[in-house]
Amino acid sequence: MNTKKHTIALSTGERLTADEGQTVLQALTDFGIPLRSDCGGKGICGKCLVQVNPPDGKEAVEGSEAPLLHKACKLIVGKELNLTIPETSIARAEVISKPVFRSGARNASIPSKNSALSGAYGLAVDLGTTTIAAYLCDLGRGEVLSSGAIKNPQFIYGADVISRINAASMNSTNLGKLQKLVIRAIHQVGVSLAEQQQVKPEKIQKVMVTGNSTMTHLLLGVDPSPIGKSPFKPAFTDGKTVKAEKIGLFFHKDTTLHTLPLISGFLGSDIISAAMAIEIDKHPGNVMVIDVGTNGEIMINSHGVLYGTSCATGPAFEGAAIGHGVLAISGAIDSVSIGPKMNRGDGSETGEYAIEYSLIQNDRKRPRKAAGICGSGIVSAAAELYRAGLIESSGRFSYRSDSAEKVSNFHRNRDGVLEFSLVPGRETQSGEDITLTQKDIRAIQLAKGAIFTGITSLCKKVGITHPAHLYIAGAFGNYLDKDDAMTIGILPKLKHNMIDAVGNAAGEGAILALLDQDFTERAKEIAGRTRVLDLASHPDFQKAFTQSLLFP
Repeated sequence: MNTKKHTIALSTGERLTADEGQTVLQALTDFGIPLRSDCGGKGICGKCLVQVNPPDGKEAVEGSEAPLLHKACKLIVGKELNLTIPETSIARAEVISKPVFRSGARNASIPSKNSALSGAYGLAVDLGTTTIAAYLCDLGRGEVLSSGAIKNPQFIYGADVISRINAASMNSTNLGKLQKLVIRAIHQVGVSLAEQQQVKPEKIQKVMVTGNSTMTHLLLGVDPSPIGKSPFKPAFTDGKTVKAEKIGLFFHKDTTLHTLPLISGFLGSDIISAAMAIEIDKHPGNVMVIDVGTNGEIMINSHGVLYGTSCATGPAFEGAAIGHGVLAISGAIDSVSIGPKMNRGDGSETGEYAIEYSLIQNDRKRPRKAAGICGSGIVSAAAELYRAGLIESSGRFSYRSDSAEKVSNFHRNRDGVLEFSLVPGRETQSGEDITLTQKDIRAIQLAKGAIFTGITSLCKKVGITHPAHLYIAGAFGNYLDKDDAMTIGILPKLKHNMIDAVGNAAGEGAILALLDQDFTERAKEIAGRTRVLDLASHPDFQKAFTQSLLFP
């Protein structure tokens, strides 16, 4: 039976055709317009809002004097629609900085020029659950030309890997849709980077992908359901090479796509790539790397023996699961400072704390107002609230409505939820205050507790109290303040010179493998050497995790 079609007209002049019964979120995603939907289309986060306009632009909608905002994930296509998409609802792709090569072996092993590959280009991809980062490289010169990131459009099936495993295992149709979404996103960011450099996309001859085990399976169209149930074994762990066009990725007819090897169901090639980039396998001992993402992955080299573990961090550190959370895009709050209470003209206190914040601005020529708060900003805000005594060690807001010392930054929103205001609406893109709620603080506690438990469990496994040196990989680590992280208990108390943020080390490792076959072989070696510590089955896990939820 043929499905009835309806037209969706956008205020930009674009028109798309959607199936009757589809959600607007699904229709826009299929059209290549991903919206923010941290809850995976469950209608909880309220970030996928679209404005429904009257057909003639004059009449009121449903008795309202103004156009209505609807959750795109709950708005069902049943007739022709005229929509405006607020900028704050769009999951924007942005140019990101080039990775800095820290590997001492890199310059020695990759020739500055390779005439045999002159005029050929490659794409290194870090395929994350939340974000897809890509790097366009000149294969002949061994150089990174440009880099970009886009939100993983699979989010409409859920923000974490378990949600996507469940969706894929329901039927083969969902598996195909998940694969198509991510391939289309890789193609989109690859073409965008090529056009920036005035390179024809068909000159991209090689694509190297690193990512967690679930994302790698979905990319290749392989059912990841074995990862989601005991004994949590992936369908494969070896690196794969396929003709790109066979899985629907079209650059050139001879373009090949390569994936790096996996370690286990929850330790993917992303932690291997990060390990390669910092040369963890060559350090003398007790050096640890953490790749912070929706699924946290940790590896330690204890005097030549590699151990790895994973922890269900959740998407909080990438802005998801937070009411006003965003990715590390322009306009994202990346740090917060809470000063003393402000004074009136007569010198008396107002009850309001002075808040200062900084914003990420990836394009200094086009600065943006505050759009929300990203992972490092959430950590910064939580640390400042704790230092100011505005949250207790349990994570509970320190608030009393009947207190003479009432803090006016606290108020209840339209749903009656208590929240702490960080940025007033006049300073934001949406015109609404950017706030933190008790639920947001709880999400941070779960995320930070998972990481801290992973760190301490690996240390205990190798017989040490803390790592000799700790590397933090991922965009989150780029902006993370070390004191903030230690204040709320993400990281153990270490000296500053014992902690280094290394940016997107997983992406850097993918670049190394793209440009030099030796690094692909090295990835295999690291995968084979790594011993896996399963936290969930560890007898002390539940007790350690519960304790780690507290702010120290």
